[in-house]
Amino acid sequence: MNDTMKSVKETITGEELDRLKEIASTDAGKALGQMVNSEELQKAAAKGDMDTLKNAVAQLLKTDAGAKLADRIAEMMNRK
Repeated sequence: MNDTMKSVKETITGEELDRLKEIASTDAGKALGQMVNSEELQKAAAKGDMDTLKNAVAQLLKTDAGAKLADRIAEMMNRK
């Protein structure tokens, strides 16, 4: 496991992590996973390159799958 993933696991734990895994397993989550260059995003995250990460998220949210996923995340994060 690389340092970025360790940092994410330390930051997002328990119920939040379970929710994110559930979201990632949806059709919208899988579709978005195929649309991103995960290696590029990992490098940006490791460097703390927030501009690259923000741009990637902005591009994803412009897609139908991204909008659906954003709605799903909002619903799941409000559910407790």
